[in-house]
Amino acid sequence: MVLEVVVLLRGSVFLLIDPAKTWLDRAPVSLMRIQEKVRDIKEPVEQVKQATKEVEKLTQVRAGEKSESQGKETKKTSSRRRGDSNSHAPTRTRP
Repeated sequence: MVLEVVVLLRGSVFLLIDPAKTWLDRAPVSLMRIQEKVRDIKEPVEQVKQATKEVEKLTQVRAGEKSESQGKETKKTSSRRRGDSNSHAPTRTRP
């Protein structure tokens, strides 16, 4: 029984040697092709990442400008409500 298993294993290895050698011979070429395809995909992805960073910078700057202007508007509105003399808003006179 043991002898049969050993013979079967040797026969399997012997049969697989040629396909394994062929695969190993082709492996560098296959890996180079894969690398080229990945490189082709990687460049556009990097461009998208860069564009995303630029858009984020723009939105952060504009959001900061917007919040500053909103803060000024809120200050003016609250001054008008309190009736501050510094307010430039026209005041209504009651008849």
